[in-house]
Amino acid sequence: MKNLGILALGLSLIFVLNACSPVYKTEYSFTAPPTIEGKTCANQCLNARQSCFSYCEEKEASCRQEAKLDAKIAYLEYLGRKVVNEQEADKNLSDFERTSHCNTNSCDRQCEDSHRICHVNCGGNVTERKYCSAFCDGS
Repeated sequence: MKNLGILALGLSLIFVLNACSPVYKTEYSFTAPPTIEGKTCANQCLNARQSCFSYCEEKEASCRQEAKLDAKIAYLEYLGRKVVNEQEADKNLSDFERTSHCNTNSCDRQCEDSHRICHVNCGGNVTERKYCSAFCDGS
């Protein structure tokens, strides 16, 4: 039992130290391709990027709708059990909604990655700059 307390303290300390570690962000600068064909290609990359983001939004909306439907079904089953057992319901519909898996972060990241690759393949240039945005030590 004592070892469990030490382990919990150690994990808490690690969590606190990581919570204050620097947060880095990446910024990208785009240089247009030098040729007309390359610029046309880069514009097509922008259109593809927008289509990709639209797909991500549709995918997220669909996921949220499905999660809401699943929540309604689970809630009705829960209410049915409560009625059968002659118990009062102590939960509401929102207790059954699980939409955290519906975020589009990974999808959005793929859209951005594909856009950068496309832009370079068209003859443009992409410059990456990483910088500390939070908990920077100042050195």
